[in-house]
Amino acid sequence: MQTEEEEEGFAQGEPQCQFTKGIILLMIEDDSSYVRIAAINVMSHFATLFPEIRKRCLHAQIDMLNDEIDYVRIAALHGIQQFNSVLSLEEYELDIVLFNLNEDNTKLREEIYKFFMEVKLEQEFILLKLLEKLTVCIKKFQGDKEIIFKLMKALGKSHAYMVQKLLKQILDYDERYLTLERDWKDMAYVSRMVLVFHAA
Repeated sequence: MQTEEEEEGFAQGEPQCQFTKGIILLMIEDDSSYVRIAAINVMSHFATLFPEIRKRCLHAQIDMLNDEIDYVRIAALHGIQQFNSVLSLEEYELDIVLFNLNEDNTKLREEIYKFFMEVKLEQEFILLKLLEKLTVCIKKFQGDKEIIFKLMKALGKSHAYMVQKLLKQILDYDERYLTLERDWKDMAYVSRMVLVFHAA
């Protein structure tokens, strides 16, 4: 258990705390994937204790998604989820996460979908960017359909106001073609209807 003095010292960057941060940086760059995962766990633990360093920990663990080892990337996603309840993603961070959805790795993609179920998106264009990527994924990886539907349900509930505001863009709504019936075999369109339904 940290004392108030220890917590204040860490936040203000006392010498012993600077040493700790230096050790973590060395661990992140270590050749061993197990050491890098240990660094992720340490950062996540500190981030839960010290809200003022959460943003820096988020940046560091987002960068870990560029790791060449899949289970290190998955560990980074899990680590972020431990302290990310009050954080949101910026565009470049979103781009890094979305890039990993290109991987032909079912487990990694599933973990990313689960990750987005916990993330708060505060800018409209970022939500639209995520939806565009999910449209690509549901067409490219047909086995991802069920979990993408679950993600859309979660996004609808957590971003209801934004979804309602962006309704026309999300459903590609054009009054000139209202008489045309949409293709309900189009799973990308169906997934967006799931989003809208749960935002209502």
